[in-house]
Amino acid sequence: MENGRILLLYSHESSFVRQDLRILQERYDVRPVLCSRSVKSREMLRLLRTVDMSVSWFALGYAARAVLLGMILRRPSLVVAGGWDVVNMPEIDYGAVASPRGRRRARFILRRASAVLTFSEWSGNAIRNLSGRDATLVYLGVDTEQF
Repeated sequence: MENGRILLLYSHESSFVRQDLRILQERYDVRPVLCSRSVKSREMLRLLRTVDMSVSWFALGYAARAVLLGMILRRPSLVVAGGWDVVNMPEIDYGAVASPRGRRRARFILRRASAVLTFSEWSGNAIRNLSGRDATLVYLGVDTEQF
């Protein structure tokens, strides 16, 4: 997919999202979309029609819409998961999969995405326990100019 078009979906701007955006923009035409508020299905459908694939940071609601609508439009979806989005730690009130709805959403995303990446072995185990699927381990980048 050299010089392809990618829809990059994320819930908050962080250093690792900015780093991914920079790396992807070196080879692809990237449309970044901040999903801090809900991206409705109609809007997601419109966006997916303009790209070749989606990349979602975290297995959250916008990723579920991208995966589902991507299946309908035959657009591959890559999901990077492995933190709050795939764990349940009731002892510290942490994790999106604490509720049945959150668990169903994460399982759907992880099972149906074209590919799942994770950033640690611990997160990979959480993904496998939740979905029965292995994720590809890709460590987060480190800004070598700063460190």
